[in-house]
Amino acid sequence: MKSERPSARLLDMSRLLSRAGRVLTGVDRVERAYLDTLIASNVPAFGLIRTPLGFLLLDESGV
Repeated sequence: MKSERPSARLLDMSRLLSRAGRVLTGVDRVERAYLDTLIASNVPAFGLIRTPLGFLLLDESGV
């Protein structure tokens, strides 16, 4: 029997990173909780970050 790996997840972390060092709003806290849940799970997770030079895609170790 073949075991299926869960579908990968992609989270745009641009807002969360732009708020680093500031008091987090409700939206920021929900996004952080979602990120923490992804990190703790066995689901493959990737992060997307918008920078002045374009977008960066983070693999599981970067997230």
